[in-house]
Amino acid sequence: MHIRSVTAEAFGPLVNETLTLSPGLTIVHGDNESAKSSWHAAIYAALCGRRRGRGANKLDDREFAERRRPWDRNSWKVRCEVTLDDGRNVTLQHDLDGKVDCCALDARGRDLSGEIMYEGAPDGSRWLGLNRRTFAATACVNQAELLSVLEAAGDLQTDIQRAAATAGKDETAASALDAVKKYCSDQVGLDRANSRKPLRRAVDEHQRATSAYGQAQRAHDDYLRLVVDSDRAQQAAAAAAAERRAAAAARESAERLVQVAASVASAQAAAAQAAALADERRAKADARGAGLTTARVLSASLPAAEPASGNEDDATAQQVAGVIGAWRSAPVVARLGGPTSHELQKQIDGLPLFPDGDLEVDPSVEHLRDEYLQARAVVRRSERGRVERPEVSDPFLEAALAADPAALPWLAERLSSPIAAADSQLQADLDAAQRALEVAATVAAEAEQQESAAFEEARRDSGRIGFAPSQHSATQHAATQHSATQHSAVAALTAGFGAVLLTVAVVLLVLGHPLVGAVLATVGLGALSTGLALRRSTGRAGIREPAPTTEVDERLEAARAQVRLGRDESMRAERGYLDAKARLESASGAAALSAARRQAAAVEAAELGLPDDASQLMTLAARGQRLRAQREAFELWQRGHESDELALRSSRQRFVEALNGRGYLGQVDTLAAYSAYEQDCIARRQQAQQARRRNDLDRQLADRLESERAAQRARQVRDAALYQLRQAAQAVGLCSAESATATSTATSTAIDADALAEELAKWLSGRAATLEGSDVQRKRWHQLQTVLDGRSLDQLEAEVASLVEAAAAADQAAGLAAARFEADTRALQEASVAAAAPYPLEQGVASALLKARSEDLEHAADEERELARVASSQLGKVAERERAIPDVAEAEEAVERALCELERVRSLGQVLDLTESFLKQAQETTYTNLAPVLNAALDKWLPEITGGRYRHARVDPETLAVRVESETGALRRAELLSVGTAEQVYLLLRVALAEHLASRSTVSPLLLDDVTVQADPTRTEAILHMCKALADAGRQVVLFAQEPSVAVWAQTHLDGTQHTLVRLTVPTAA
Repeated sequence: MHIRSVTAEAFGPLVNETLTLSPGLTIVHGDNESAKSSWHAAIYAALCGRRRGRGANKLDDREFAERRRPWDRNSWKVRCEVTLDDGRNVTLQHDLDGKVDCCALDARGRDLSGEIMYEGAPDGSRWLGLNRRTFAATACVNQAELLSVLEAAGDLQTDIQRAAATAGKDETAASALDAVKKYCSDQVGLDRANSRKPLRRAVDEHQRATSAYGQAQRAHDDYLRLVVDSDRAQQAAAAAAAERRAAAAARESAERLVQVAASVASAQAAAAQAAALADERRAKADARGAGLTTARVLSASLPAAEPASGNEDDATAQQVAGVIGAWRSAPVVARLGGPTSHELQKQIDGLPLFPDGDLEVDPSVEHLRDEYLQARAVVRRSERGRVERPEVSDPFLEAALAADPAALPWLAERLSSPIAAADSQLQADLDAAQRALEVAATVAAEAEQQESAAFEEARRDSGRIGFAPSQHSATQHAATQHSATQHSAVAALTAGFGAVLLTVAVVLLVLGHPLVGAVLATVGLGALSTGLALRRSTGRAGIREPAPTTEVDERLEAARAQVRLGRDESMRAERGYLDAKARLESASGAAALSAARRQAAAVEAAELGLPDDASQLMTLAARGQRLRAQREAFELWQRGHESDELALRSSRQRFVEALNGRGYLGQVDTLAAYSAYEQDCIARRQQAQQARRRNDLDRQLADRLESERAAQRARQVRDAALYQLRQAAQAVGLCSAESATATSTATSTAIDADALAEELAKWLSGRAATLEGSDVQRKRWHQLQTVLDGRSLDQLEAEVASLVEAAAAADQAAGLAAARFEADTRALQEASVAAAAPYPLEQGVASALLKARSEDLEHAADEERELARVASSQLGKVAERERAIPDVAEAEEAVERALCELERVRSLGQVLDLTESFLKQAQETTYTNLAPVLNAALDKWLPEITGGRYRHARVDPETLAVRVESETGALRRAELLSVGTAEQVYLLLRVALAEHLASRSTVSPLLLDDVTVQADPTRTEAILHMCKALADAGRQVVLFAQEPSVAVWAQTHLDGTQHTLVRLTVPTAA
């Protein structure tokens, strides 16, 4: 697009002034108050217009109006003349105040506003694939607002994605995401308590249905429990009646049991008394009989007097027994083996002392040794894998590396793009259309001449025969024309309504509402076709002339028909000629544009020091990528090798310090020092092992001394026991006085002592047997005296006979009492069975049982009455609940319906979430694809603008934040640099965005206001060279500046035709 001129009818301080712009670089220079910023804003307003719509204006629109309204006029108008890339010349005019008289007219006066409508008003930046907001954020740079592109990053996202993903179409992942989110919000919503969207409604409805279903189930379960409880109450009442009857019968049985138990108790007492008396008499008779038998036996074997005792030598026997025990318990003298205490002391005196220093290699020193060896191995392995730094002798390859090999394929693509050649057939078609137009014009002129002659003839003829018929025909024709006009108005309204519906349908389809859009599109097409049909029928009715009435009228009618045919043919020929001319101009413009783009790519390649051959560029790109990878590999190896060597030096230093700390100083070979330290540890360990034997030998010596002392004590005890043994043997006469005084403990003597102890033991055994026989005789004599108890044997026999007769009489009386008791017992057993009492009965059981049965009867009667009342009440509750129970099946169906709706909404939400994730992945892919393009665009001019201080840039397409790579390789945020550098970096970003966000079939102009204010002279000249290079490549650049150096540069470098300098003066008041 090329803005040829801008006219400010009333804009700020400007009144009816025009600014003419060159197709290349236009530098507009002027002092302060020369209206530079006003002209800059006027160009933007003339191209893009202002938003028109309902509601209050946005803040930026209000600020723009406050700053740019005319100072002394009520009207606020501006217009511009532009040439589109397809060759069309268009006039854009805007009534910025009323926002009504806004249009875009081509050279033939046709309104093209429908092609570029945005937010209710024509927007010329739509031809560039942008809109007035994104154009202002990229191609239109206001004074001191270079960094405002960061604030407009959100508005630019749609255009960024469209440019990177769809090559200029309007559909983007962002718009699709917004549509999906809006549809999800409307048709699903969030599961929150205060939400009123379908998901929450479905959740609430499902919860209500589930709650109602649970209540119905609980009510039904309560009803069933009432029925069960009622049945149980009826059963319990019947059982209580049966229990009452059983309790009455049990009470009668208990009364009978009490009576029988009293009789059994009386009989049992009598039987027991009789049996006790019989047992007593029988036992007495038996005892006296046994004593009589014993007395008879003892008196036959014993003397009449008491036998004598044998305890005169008890003291000697006790001494002999003690001596034997002492000898047998005397300790045995142990025989000691092994070295003596003297020998052990001699070994202890010959042991070495415990050494000083490490006995084992310290783990920390060993670990340091391993670290050192490992680090040395790593360094040697790194040296074996050495990577040499690749050298480059090809200047083209060096240039490719400097220009970033990743950007070369894009440059090669532009160089290899075909140049559209002008089609000779289009020129031939234009020539043929021009000839047809001339022929049609000649035929139309001849037909008009014939019509004029026929009309004059008809006028003369009407003067002779009267004008009534012609007047009647004219009246009829007027009526017909009026009717046709009415039909035409109806047709126009119908067709217009259809067109509006089609426009709304297209908008809805783009926004992602296919159902409503399809319905409106169908209705709109129907209305549009109906309107067109009415218009065609109206056209035919409107041109119907009144029927001729005379021959002259017939000739006039025929002439008029020829005129109409000639005019129609002329119009068709003119349309054909204009179409052919437009096709030819479009083809010529496309050829020129493609050639200009290819030339710009060649110039760019030359500036970068690269060949202008696409295949060579692709080869250089591949070689550059490989060489860059090799250099990166070398740098990676170099950094790793330096790090390994540093680790080796550090580990060796720690290893040496550890050895020095243990006394191994001045060793040149570190490993040899470690070996000496290791051998010394082995020697000290062996010495320590010898020194550790001292404690063991000390313990052995102490044990040996204790063993020798114990042996000596045992020998003394045994000698004393042997002496006592011999003294006892002398006392009982078993040895002589000489043997008794011997004290030797030799082995033979010990054997004789054992034999002597055995002889003494035999003496004790013989004495014990003699004493035992004497004791038995004495005991038998005393037993006889006890049995006789002062009586004679005959007296005892008479007493026994009397006791036997009394025992027989007592046994007969006890038998009679026992028979009576057995009869009563059988009766009690039968009564116990009848009363269900345990048998045999314990004391008081019958009375307790009678009392319990009486209480049971009373309790059973009370329980029967209570259960009968409860059963009657339960029957009433069941009848009442049965009338009010809800329908469980209907509640379950409601739950199923609510669950189906909830699952439907949740499934829809899952589908929309999955769609959103896919769209986000597509959005991220868009950012990934666009980032290298923006980086390459900035890298192209960044070194030149910054004087080589920064050579590479990295752009985040999502936030439009830029980081630049300094000479040291560090990345820094551009907005944190100096104000001038930051503005220059973001100026390059805006140029890149203006180039890559615009449609690929168009070239967006750049409107720059005071972008060199913060630049030094060197950078100012670099910026101007960049602007001229962009203009040479086919892009229109309008630069406003106030520095004198900019004007001087323009006078030197601009040719005055393709590139011009415009000087502004302070405008006069209107």
